[in-house]
Amino acid sequence: MTRVQCKAFARSTGAQCQAKAVPGKTVCRKHGGLSEGAPEGNQRAKKHGIYGKHFTDEERDALPDVESRIGTLTEEITLCRVRINRALAAENEAWRLDPNGLEIVKFIDKQETEFSAGPERVHERVDYGAHIERLLKRLESMERTRAELIKMDRENPVVDDTPVSEIRVHIVTPENVDKYRSESE
Repeated sequence: MTRVQCKAFARSTGAQCQAKAVPGKTVCRKHGGLSEGAPEGNQRAKKHGIYGKHFTDEERDALPDVESRIGTLTEEITLCRVRINRALAAENEAWRLDPNGLEIVKFIDKQETEFSAGPERVHERVDYGAHIERLLKRLESMERTRAELIKMDRENPVVDDTPVSEIRVHIVTPENVDKYRSESE
């Protein structure tokens, strides 16, 4: 078995790695070719990392239910529409509180040095328009995907959705080609 060149690229130069890949892999040992990956059924990511920082205990408990519904486009579209409504409500509330600029004040606590004055007050605007625009683009993409799936279902309807239990293969040779040609017509 010949070893191929590692498929990884260097971040600094953008050049492809010159090392040989680990046999049976596409990357060298430096780029993870010896890694066997996470153990089967690894759930550590749900307790640490991004999940540990941002999920509440209630959300973590609901993960199995959420994961079981992955792939249901209708629920994703509904969620996106709810988020758009929330963003519009937040924009209206901010406008009601400050119609002249929708500014929020943020304090940045810096150490006072010879180059900076220390803590400072920053006036910042929440860009609700950009947030709503991103959600609308996501919604448009999902609606387009749903329309394509519906079109495919209409063009290729499933006649029989029972699982396939047997597949037969016929070897067609010059001697028996006429037999199978007549069966297919």
